[in-house]
Amino acid sequence: MNSQTEHCVIKVGGSLLDWPELAPTLVSWLDRRVVSSCDVVVGGGREVDRIRRDQPLRGWSDEECHWRAIEVMSATSRQLAQETGLPTVCLDNARSACESRPSRCIVDLGGWLRREERIPRCWQFTSDSIAAWYASEIKAARLVLLKSRSPRTHERRDVSLHSRSGEASASSKYGDAIVDPLFWNWVAAETRVELVNLRLES
Repeated sequence: MNSQTEHCVIKVGGSLLDWPELAPTLVSWLDRRVVSSCDVVVGGGREVDRIRRDQPLRGWSDEECHWRAIEVMSATSRQLAQETGLPTVCLDNARSACESRPSRCIVDLGGWLRREERIPRCWQFTSDSIAAWYASEIKAARLVLLKSRSPRTHERRDVSLHSRSGEASASSKYGDAIVDPLFWNWVAAETRVELVNLRLES
């Protein structure tokens, strides 16, 4: 693996957003791993959990909740950018993704997602799947999911299986997995997936 030349997508899990050490640990991890070219996608965290809880009370449809969650991701992207010093880049479509941008940046995909008709607008399509979709769109060599826990044995197996064949087992798609049920449907065959417990990297 040549981390210095490969472009990768880094997904920061929402469960990390309330961790005081997130910003310095993320920057340190990028430096130690020599990740010089990456786009960072930020999850929604507790605010998205709140939307899910409020849905029955408010009568929101799944699609309405989807767009509320996307708005939250835009807000968490701006917040993490302030805390890390990484620049934020707002991408509105595939064309804008091809334009020059900082080698390390946090990407706000809200505008692009609103124009993208292929993606599901439901709870099963979470920020992990959004990161997988984005990695596929820009043909990223790697997709790294930063989490608050380490993957279980069957989850490591699914990553290994995908790396060899471009497919994952049924357990990752429909079982109690570290990623959402639709995730592997959106991972490109040529994209290597890595799961990292960032809390162990501090």
